[in-house]
Amino acid sequence: TSLAITGAAASRFSFGNLTTGTEYAPGTQNFTISYQSHTAPIEDEVTCVLTTLSGVYTFNVKAVTTPSSPAVAQIRGNSVAISNGDFSPNVSDHTDFGILAAPGVLTRTFTVTNAGPTGCDPLSLTGGTPITFTGAQASRFSVTANTCTAPLASGASCSFTVTFTSGSNGGISNTMIRVANSDAARNPYEFTVRAE
Repeated sequence: TSLAITGAAASRFSFGNLTTGTEYAPGTQNFTISYQSHTAPIEDEVTCVLTTLSGVYTFNVKAVTTPSSPAVAQIRGNSVAISNGDFSPNVSDHTDFGILAAPGVLTRTFTVTNAGPTGCDPLSLTGGTPITFTGAQASRFSVTANTCTAPLASGASCSFTVTFTSGSNGGISNTMIRVANSDAARNPYEFTVRAE
């Protein structure tokens, strides 16, 4: 018994549970054919020739590689989209927290969504501390709630809450929020917030 796989993509196919040269007893002998997929969309087809004591059997096998689409991170504040790299705080999307009588606190909640197409890769926040703050007044901002602990399928959302604690002397405070995530094109997702 033998199985030959021929065609331009033959190197991507292999078989198992069938030993060349072995004479199998009459009956059923199951065997497997495996395929090594590509990283890009493509269709491969090969011809298989199975030779046994009872005859030669020829059949074709086709395989299609359809890579999944990447996740697309999107962050919103007050239901308004915040672009990655938005460094101009605005009241409408809650990146401008507003004015607070010192001392006191203000909180704003931001929503993370996987805006990729149906069937895309899941979106995850990554690293031990995925949401960080940078800037001279970064210490005045903190994450006080975070539901983004599991991967997000297409269309799914989670949220995190940022709390601003004013200093005793008041004044304007700015910081950049950096959200580490699995969307390679938007990692980290960065935007500036301010409070007064």
